[in-house]
Amino acid sequence: MQEKHLVIISGNDSSLPKVSPPNTKITLIQTADRATDWQKKYVDSYIEVEEINEDTLLEVLRSIHLMHPVTGLVCFLEPVILVAARVANMLGIRSNPLCAVSTARDKTLTRQALDNANIPQRPWRMCGTPEEVLAFWKELGEESVVIKPITGAGSAGVRRVKNEDEVRAHLAEISSLHSWALLDNPDLLVLVEAVLPGREFSVEAMTVDGSHEVVQITEKITSGPPRYVEMGHWQPAELNEQQKDQISRRVPSILDAIGHRIGPSHTEIMVDGEDVWLVETHTRFGGDQIWELTELTTGRHMATETIFAILDLPLPAPGPRYSESAIFSCPGLPILRSPSYRD
Repeated sequence: MQEKHLVIISGNDSSLPKVSPPNTKITLIQTADRATDWQKKYVDSYIEVEEINEDTLLEVLRSIHLMHPVTGLVCFLEPVILVAARVANMLGIRSNPLCAVSTARDKTLTRQALDNANIPQRPWRMCGTPEEVLAFWKELGEESVVIKPITGAGSAGVRRVKNEDEVRAHLAEISSLHSWALLDNPDLLVLVEAVLPGREFSVEAMTVDGSHEVVQITEKITSGPPRYVEMGHWQPAELNEQQKDQISRRVPSILDAIGHRIGPSHTEIMVDGEDVWLVETHTRFGGDQIWELTELTTGRHMATETIFAILDLPLPAPGPRYSESAIFSCPGLPILRSPSYRD
């Protein structure tokens, strides 16, 4: 059987498989700031580059693709996930479709995809100036709105505003965000939307050949308005069966709408009774150690499963799991229960 060739683009140790795919050469293209000794020892070929950008990836991937054709490519790191998808698409290398990655990276493209699929949403608009924000807010007629950059993640640049001064001040702050939060957004465009009611959750899902499986639901503790900074997570979330059923129907429809075909997804939602509202979705596993919580409660390592799926290999069996897991990034938050080993 011909040896397969997997390329992993950057990421942390969590981007490497915990179960080695059989008869597969693994190449890691990495930057020095993220490299670890373990990564270098684990992979068959380690290529260090100064920066992950389109020109560099094209040059490196063309070369290795000629010497040892690449079977599949994966990337789970938010700042470079789009450039990895672009280059894979240019070279005809199997990866998650570019349309899915680019749509998820742009919150307004995501909203448009949901509108096209007739998935309910609260009113929204893309804006570039304070005047555009204020005009939309006036049309909306609500007490406050949420403003966020159309790109980025991790609550970067998210704020609920209640008056014109806050609108102008927040838009002036957008340019000072970390550069990764403004990638592919040179005009500093923002998504402005009605406030979403309910409690916040994220849905960790796995997709193989366009079939979506909800693997786990994460409950979140945030700072609340105005900036919604995430301070803690636990699994499984406390939801009734009707809410779980609604989520299990809504999230796959969102992933269908953006064209997600293979790999993990991390979809942030608000749940209000039986209403499920999209906050944003990502074609990667959840950050802030959510991927690790998911592995603890389900035995499933999302990077490993994605790699096996990309290589057309049967997914490995889940590992041991616990009844519950939690992580808190803010001192003083209570741990309500002690997790127990399940199997």
